[in-house]
Amino acid sequence: MTYEEILRDLNSMENRKTKDIDRYDRGLIRAKADVSCLKDYVLVNPLVHRTYFQVSLGKLKDAETQFQFIEDNEDLLQDWWHVDQLTQFLRKPLDFDFAFSKAKRYVHSSKPL
Repeated sequence: MTYEEILRDLNSMENRKTKDIDRYDRGLIRAKADVSCLKDYVLVNPLVHRTYFQVSLGKLKDAETQFQFIEDNEDLLQDWWHVDQLTQFLRKPLDFDFAFSKAKRYVHSSKPL
C-alpha cells in the first residue's frame, strides 16, 4: 500500500477513534500489507505513526525481532506517548529474562535521554 492510500483510508473514517485505527491496522496485519512507505511520514503526519508501528510490529513473529525493529526506528519515537503505546503491539507474554536484559541495557546506554 502507498502512503496516500493509507492516509485516504484513515481520513475517511468518520469520528475516528483509536479503536477504529486499531481495527484498520489489524486488517493490514492479516493482509500482510507492507507499510514501510509510512516511515518517511510518521514525524510529519502523526496520524500514520500508530499504523506504521502497529502493523510493522504485528507482522513480526517474536519479541527479539520486534525489539530490533523498535531500536532500528527509535529516531521516530520522540515523545513518551509514542513509546508507551508500543507495549500494546508486542507479542505476549514477554519472557522476564529477555525483558530484564533489555531494560538493563537501556538503563546503562550511553545514548542521550
